Amino acid sequence: MGALNFGSVTGKGIGRDIGAAFFGRAGASVLRLGVVVLLARVLKPEEYGLAAVLLNSGLLLSTTLEFGLGAAYIQQESLTPDVRRQERHFLSLLLGRFRLWIGLLGGAAALSLAGANLTLMTLAVLLYGTGQNLCNSFLTVSQVRQDFREYARVSLLMALLQLAWVAVLAGAYLVSPFRLTLLLFLLGVAGWAPLPLLATRMRRTVDKASRSSWKEDLRYLASLLPFAKWVGLSSIAVQAFSRYGVLLLGSQAALAEAARYDVAMSVGRSINLLAQSTAAALFPRFAQRPGAQQARRWLAGVLRTGGFTLAVGLALYYLPGRWLVPLLFGASYRASVTYLDILMPGLLLPLFVEVVVGIVTFTLRSPASVFWIRTAKLAIFLLSGNWLLAHYSVRGLAFAQTALSLLETAAILGFAFWAARPRQR
Repeated sequence: MGALNFGSVTGKGIGRDIGAAFFGRAGASVLRLGVVVLLARVLKPEEYGLAAVLLNSGLLLSTTLEFGLGAAYIQQESLTPDVRRQERHFLSLLLGRFRLWIGLLGGAAALSLAGANLTLMTLAVLLYGTGQNLCNSFLTVSQVRQDFREYARVSLLMALLQLAWVAVLAGAYLVSPFRLTLLLFLLGVAGWAPLPLLATRMRRTVDKASRSSWKEDLRYLASLLPFAKWVGLSSIAVQAFSRYGVLLLGSQAALAEAARYDVAMSVGRSINLLAQSTAAALFPRFAQRPGAQQARRWLAGVLRTGGFTLAVGLALYYLPGRWLVPLLFGASYRASVTYLDILMPGLLLPLFVEVVVGIVTFTLRSPASVFWIRTAKLAIFLLSGNWLLAHYSVRGLAFAQTALSLLETAAILGFAFWAARPRQR
């Protein structure tokens, strides 16, 4: 696939960039959904419920560790044409994280060996989350350079290697079953699986003169925090909201229902990856053109295309799409269709709202506003989750998740148009 390209990328239209990013994310989405299908087919629903708790917890940890640093790197480095500086700072971002997460894993392993009550499941979550966070770092430099062919290649490579790792584990478990806890621990390694090849690709193009000391790496990470903290906290709120239903069911030992709910959410998150492809191509452009006047132009374009895209997505799901779930996952997951029918409007909203979030964050420079809106949504869900589950079962949980997503979209749109309004002099 070639080496990572830090060179200048010019002359690409926005449509071409979105198309390249969409291709990469669409392919990665199919491959990641393949991981879910594979595990659901090989494991019993209760066993897959545990795997779902692991993967959801690991991805939530990855978002927490990300803490908006990738977005801050995009915001800061998109403003400079200095390729050497972008390369040097990317290495600081990557190597700083690597040292921190190796230290975190080493500390956890040491505590476990010393007799601390750290289960294999806990270590697996740490392993998966830290590795996923490191591998995602490789996407940010492609966004800054607006090299979305490379963005697509890295997206596909990461998803393909993780699917291959899970396929080997699933095959071994199917042929000669071993302890489920060991399988879950080895699943955690999937987060790190793409890193050796990604690092090898990077080494072929990175100038040794760009490498820095660990102190410089940590100083650079610290310099990103003023902008990153709001994006990071907002992302944590989004991921916690997305994964709370599965984790709540898992905490109540309703592992079969956790598995079915996770299948529904996994299908929805695969669609959300397509929204991220558009956002990925637009975020560096938003960062390069701040101001309310530019925001109004972006918002007008979003309104022209967002509603149509949302309507097409809903039609595709409710007509042919909903019948694919039992076909792919098997009869044990027919209840997932019921949950997905309720969840789908909220799961499709990122196709529309993520671009608006990018405008508010990068063009209007108001990431804190997005954080407060999303935190309010999460707080309501957390406070009502147990009550909803006790009185209205899993369906009630799904209805609440969709209703809160609709309210969040209305609030973010309202704020965006208010913040971008023409000011009277």
